[in-house]
Formats: sequence, structure tokens, C-alpha cells
Amino acid sequence: MELLAKPTEAWSIPRVDEETRSRLESALRSSRYGALAKLSVEVSQGCARLSGQVSSYYLKQVAQETVLRLATVDQLDNRVRVAAS
Repeated sequence: MELLAKPTEAWSIPRVDEETRSRLESALRSSRYGALAKLSVEVSQGCARLSGQVSSYYLKQVAQETVLRLATVDQLDNRVRVAAS
């Protein structure tokens, strides 16, 4: 029966993206910097996008390195803004 056929690649991509997003969010939440837990993460077709606001360029860099350390994405779009809190 056709319903039991193997899922197509297009069908399985969102699940992979969701799992990756969940892992990245978990890594940011477990950081010793609480501000990173407030950042938003989106993943689509191997590209992760970080957004939100932190109080220093250091924290922006820590967020970026946290995501890249997991090596589960091909590209990172770091849209985190730095603003005094």
C-alpha cells in the first residue's frame, strides 16, 4: 500500500530541523549565561538562525560558538543584537 512507503526527503526535513532546533535551544539553556536561554533559534535545511538580544559582544560570540560547537548545521545566521540592558 502506498501509505506505507518510505517518507520522501521533503517530508523528513522538518523533523530533522525540529530536532536540531531542540538540541541547539537545550545547549543555549544549559549555558552558564542565563541571557542565552532567551535567544530564539530557527533551523531550516541545515541553516540555523539565532535572534534576540544580549548585553555584550562576548555573549553574542558565546551563543555563536555554542551553536557551532554542536556541528549539526551547515550555516549559522547570527542575528543576535547587542544592546545595553
